[in-house]
Amino acid sequence: MSVEPLPVDVPPAWHAAVYADNTFVSSESEHDLTLDLSQLVPGPDHRTVAVGVARVKMTPSFAGELLRMLSAQLDAHERRFEAEAE
Repeated sequence: MSVEPLPVDVPPAWHAAVYADNTFVSSESEHDLTLDLSQLVPGPDHRTVAVGVARVKMTPSFAGELLRMLSAQLDAHERRFEAEAE
């Protein structure tokens, strides 16, 4: 059974989004996971540092669903752009 996606009301301040190229996943309890998303940027002494841009807490069951959705979306993305490159 397919579930109709809910429309998402994105606040205007979030329309530009944030860029992340790094993540750290942690778990404080059996009931939730935390994703810390960050950007890797040059820091002092030319050492790379991670600057946090978002923190998202979720249940393990939603994390599993998110993993499946990301996998499906990435597969479709790769098929589309590999086909265009040929």
